[in-house]
Amino acid sequence: MVSRAPLVLAAALASVSFIPHAALAAPDTLAADVEALLDKSYAEDGPGAAVVVTENGEVIYSGGQGVANLETGAQVTPDTVFRFASITKQFAAAVILQLADEGKLSLDDPLAKFLPDYPGAGKEVTVRHLLNHTSGIQSYTGMPGWMGEVNTQKAFTTAELIAEFSDQPMEFEPGSNFNYNNSGYVLIGAIIETVTGKTWDQAIVDRISAPLDLTTIASFEDEASVPNMAIGYSVRGEDGAFRLSQKVHAQVPHAAGALRGNVLDMAS
Repeated sequence: MVSRAPLVLAAALASVSFIPHAALAAPDTLAADVEALLDKSYAEDGPGAAVVVTENGEVIYSGGQGVANLETGAQVTPDTVFRFASITKQFAAAVILQLADEGKLSLDDPLAKFLPDYPGAGKEVTVRHLLNHTSGIQSYTGMPGWMGEVNTQKAFTTAELIAEFSDQPMEFEPGSNFNYNNSGYVLIGAIIETVTGKTWDQAIVDRISAPLDLTTIASFEDEASVPNMAIGYSVRGEDGAFRLSQKVHAQVPHAAGALRGNVLDMAS
């Protein structure tokens, strides 16, 4: 999710599905082609990536290139666990749609139904506006100066994080424009918590990860104890050396970007 700063270590998290048609079937050279692309894109001794390719719901290639941890030299494999960043939003949205299907909320419910103390015009924003980035609420990650490490390393509560942006002026009338918005998905997380009585990430585990046996998909808050967890690096300074990325606590990206997992679970 959170920052537009370059994160050098990242997973190729999206699986590629091939339409079941002879003319579009995966070529016999697929593995060699993917590995050639990985070789071209990532050095063996630098931060790397994991890749999975599926066809008709079956994994037909998985692999990795580069290093998951420069200190230990651990190599990237399909089992390497990465932070998902904004892919998290798809999981949060799926839980909202489940709750809507169960009649526990409507996509046209106003934010005020779930957060009655939300100030100003934002309380009239609907769940649908939050999901499709048309709310007009200020995105906290775009607020000048906010994304410094003094903020990003904090373990905010949901209420504390919402307070960081809820008093900001609206960018536009809800539904009148589109602007990619991380605040919207923090609010989606808050709605999940209000409706389910669980933290947003536990709701995702209970409703998606556990039923589908996606054992690596959960909040990255526990990443220090997660086996095969990749370390994030950025290129900083004129020497072009890899250095540890800025500290970002899981409570900062929240439901907009705080999940982690491996490519095999993503492809399941």
